[in-house]
Amino acid sequence: MSTRGYVEELEYSDAKGLDTASPINLMASGFVREAKNVNLGTTGGYTKRDGYVNQFTNVNALGGNSIRQGIEYRTSTGTSQILLHVTDNSSNAEFGKVTVLGVFSPFTNENGVTLTLNAFRRPSLAQIQDSLYFFDSSGDVDTPFAYEGNGTYTRPLGSLAPGQYAGQSPISASAPSAGGNLEAGQYIFAVTYVYILNNSIIVESSPSNLVDVTTTLNDKVTLTIPSHPAVSGALNAYSHMQIGVRIWRTVVNGNILFLENPTFELAGNGVNTTFTYESTASDNSLLSEQMPFDNTTLSEYTDYTKARFPVVARNRLLVFHPEQNKGRFSKIGVNGPLPESFPVQNEFQ
Repeated sequence: MSTRGYVEELEYSDAKGLDTASPINLMASGFVREAKNVNLGTTGGYTKRDGYVNQFTNVNALGGNSIRQGIEYRTSTGTSQILLHVTDNSSNAEFGKVTVLGVFSPFTNENGVTLTLNAFRRPSLAQIQDSLYFFDSSGDVDTPFAYEGNGTYTRPLGSLAPGQYAGQSPISASAPSAGGNLEAGQYIFAVTYVYILNNSIIVESSPSNLVDVTTTLNDKVTLTIPSHPAVSGALNAYSHMQIGVRIWRTVVNGNILFLENPTFELAGNGVNTTFTYESTASDNSLLSEQMPFDNTTLSEYTDYTKARFPVVARNRLLVFHPEQNKGRFSKIGVNGPLPESFPVQNEFQ
């Protein structure tokens, strides 16, 4: 054993672990407050790390910029990326990834335009499943946002309800016609948008407007539904996921809306701004899941585009109001976490 190794072994052989809770003057023997550049063993001792790895090639170093935040973003497939927030401390800030060639590649918004970020605010990051959430409490047009490893694209949090995006019309129904399995009487319809990633719903909107239709026996009803902007605009920021709608309907003369079609996937061709859906299923074939009434997004609340300090707890995303002593937390849906849905009642203070 070398002298250096012998000295290190004497100094650290009694190390028992980290203690970040006790006051320094009350820490037990063998515990340390922090361990820099070492991995503490599970039963004592330590292993010294080899140091740091330069992520940039010299020619691509970010000269003149400060790194305010960084994270190793890992996905469920085991891939990872080094993400950095850099600023010139004057007028420009960027958030992006370091490529395998050591090049910093800044992220863009859903329209492919480099993100507009505040040069003075240090962001906070939180991750649920494969979605990484960025908050900097600036209220800038591009924040907060979500990133899911889709090139350099980011996207806004959540989805508005069908009919609520600019230029959209409410959903409507044509006159009932023969050829279905509906009963004679009154039906109520509604629609929600959904984002599906890795076969799981990660975003669902609040419901559209309700549509009442009176039918005769064995009728069908054709709904006209506005396409989600990501679909009608064929936005590449959503190419890594599926975007669809879920169709909700009552039984004849009922007042509870049940799921009729689990996911009616939308195809992004950049042309169609509306599409149609034929409701033909019998009442007995409706699923038991009932329509969610509130999947409000953060942007729909006053000042919550400036939300800060995201925290993940039990698959919920908690965020804090920028000025007041209160915050909001996301919901757990029937099919799993919906970290971008913040119902009105999910507020704490």
